Amino acid sequence: RLPNDRKHQVKLFGYYQATPEWGFGGNLLLASGRPKNCIGNAPSTTGDFFTNGAITNYSHYNSEYFFCNGVASPRGSAGNLPADIRLDLNFTYKPDYLKGFGVKLDIFNVFDRQSPQAIEERYNTPGGATTVWNRFGTVESYTSPRSMKITASYDYKF
Repeated sequence: RLPNDRKHQVKLFGYYQATPEWGFGGNLLLASGRPKNCIGNAPSTTGDFFTNGAITNYSHYNSEYFFCNGVASPRGSAGNLPADIRLDLNFTYKPDYLKGFGVKLDIFNVFDRQSPQAIEERYNTPGGATTVWNRFGTVESYTSPRSMKITASYDYKF
């Protein structure tokens, strides 16, 4: 499973012109969580590949392999992040008495739901050590918090 794999995703959007002056719109996103990975050091084996089939020691490359605690952990085998649910709304006002003028209010992430978007997936500490990194599984980024944008425009042809 690739990093942005989401099993289910629904996007709804629409706009309604209530009167010649007022309009309302919205966007809704419902998406299942992204897969979580565990990327750690490969098991430390020694020997000659051509003699006994063992792989020479390659664990000094740090957390770059899909191994956790010496066990293979394929992509997405550590579960999923929480679902991403966002609602954005917008309101538009274009007064009749001032042709070409308009004001728009956009509200992003109305419910201020800040879901984790990325976590630290490296299992072992940097430098090839076999100890578990204390940052493993911590959230690196969240969905942007609620925000608003006001836009004023004047679009009139002379």
